[in-house]
Amino acid sequence: MKIYFNFLTKFLGLGIISSLALAPFLSQAEGQPKAPRLSAVEATTVKTVNSDFCSRLSTLQGIYLKSFDDHKTNFETKGSGQKDKIDEKRNRADEKQNLAKKKIDNNLIAFGQKFMAVASTSIEKTAISDFETAIHQAIEARRLAVQTALDTFRQGIDASVKARKTGFETARTTFETTVKTAIEKARTDCANNVEVGGIRSALQDSIRVARTKLNAEIKAVDKVGSALKTLTTAKLAAIKKAQSDYQLAKNKALTAFKIVWSKVEKTDGENERTKNSTSTVNR
Repeated sequence: MKIYFNFLTKFLGLGIISSLALAPFLSQAEGQPKAPRLSAVEATTVKTVNSDFCSRLSTLQGIYLKSFDDHKTNFETKGSGQKDKIDEKRNRADEKQNLAKKKIDNNLIAFGQKFMAVASTSIEKTAISDFETAIHQAIEARRLAVQTALDTFRQGIDASVKARKTGFETARTTFETTVKTAIEKARTDCANNVEVGGIRSALQDSIRVARTKLNAEIKAVDKVGSALKTLTTAKLAAIKKAQSDYQLAKNKALTAFKIVWSKVEKTDGENERTKNSTSTVNR
């Protein structure tokens, strides 16, 4: 019993001694300073900064979309100017074509009248009639070919202008959707108390990407000028061929007419009148 008591006394004594030895360290650990907290003033300041930025999101959205309005104004101004030029050129071309048509028709009538006035045989009159018919057919064929070339050219320009407008509207819709989505994402982050620097950075990145894409899409659809060059080349080639075909038909008819007419004996004066009259036929 005495032995057990002695053991217990030593054990408790060691425990007490250990406790006393560790006490300063335990007290020191408990007294370690905790992570500093924001003061009430500091917390209010941070909250105010977040609040200021988040409250301006609607204003920022308006600013971003306003930048698109500037694009739209420039785009529409340029498009309007192009359309005015196209309409003006078409009106001038139509007016010029109508005047040329009247002149050619009048020349052909004058040619027939002059030769019929000096024609005395059925052979001569038939030659004149055949020549007029051949020239009239050649003229109509040329007119049809030229008009077809003009119609194709104008339809191509109209399609290019329409595609330009459609492409711009698609770019506009994409840009506006991207801006609104980015703003809504920022609002959600604000509501979730995300750090304002991260919200602002993410928003700016989204808008920068949207603007870059918008500029690229507008540039891609704004190609009426290049389309005009291609269509003009095709139009001129078609008109050149139409004129060449007309010249061949006219020369063929004129050769046949001269063969018949030269067989008829005429006085020098009559031959001179014939020479002057043939010059009135449109080239």
